[in-house]
Amino acid sequence: MPQGCYLGPLIFMMLINDLTAGFLLHKFVDDTTLTEIDPKDGSSNMSTIINDVISWSCKHLMNINWSKTKEMAIVTKGAGFPFDALSFSNNIVEQVHSFKLLGVTILKWTTHVNTICFKASSRLHFMKVLKRFSLSTSDLLYFYTSAVRPLLEYACPAWHTSLTSEQSKQIERIQIRALKIILNSNCIDYESLCLTHNLDTLSNRRNQLYMTFFEKSVLDKSGCLYYLLPPQRDMCDRLRHQSKFYLPAIRTARFSNSFIVYGLNNYL
Repeated sequence: MPQGCYLGPLIFMMLINDLTAGFLLHKFVDDTTLTEIDPKDGSSNMSTIINDVISWSCKHLMNINWSKTKEMAIVTKGAGFPFDALSFSNNIVEQVHSFKLLGVTILKWTTHVNTICFKASSRLHFMKVLKRFSLSTSDLLYFYTSAVRPLLEYACPAWHTSLTSEQSKQIERIQIRALKIILNSNCIDYESLCLTHNLDTLSNRRNQLYMTFFEKSVLDKSGCLYYLLPPQRDMCDRLRHQSKFYLPAIRTARFSNSFIVYGLNNYL
């Protein structure tokens, strides 16, 4: 069918609909992610599962791009890679400590924040050009909210709760710079101008986006991430504990700020 037509993505998703694996498999158009949870000192079954994926790809004439295939292990800080590198038909899968998945650099939030700030900063240049052509303040604000701010908020429920204070300020400075360009001023009262121009701070917006996503996708029984919730406490046990869910032992700040734990501790 013609490239770029509306039916293209739909037909492709129909073709890969029967691609399954022995454990968690996430598909987004032509991007597939396999996830395995191994017990401590346990062995990995990833090679067996990938052999099934390779058999499926050969049967359906869909080649795997080995140069873009990566393996990442999430382990305690300082620990080495727990398994040998995967190898299939002389193709060795590269082992990495972070990687970009659907536009988000997983686990390396400093790298992700630097990336989105760089992209947003480059678009501020276009705001300066539009300013020189005497575009109105309302039009410049519209350009910022539609072409710059979305870069700073893309997939933020996944990483907002793990940001450090400095990383949050780094993102906020992009909006401050944008307001300086729009208002042609180097000295501004940031919070007052946000209220005047019906803007919210980026931190507050990310927090609201996180809350909305958590309520719809996790707490709602029909949500796609509802299965991630831990078991609920019974009524008798709930009287002795603040949380209505059985939360695992939290020993690190990183785990405390993770997506599910943070939401259960702060929004219930």
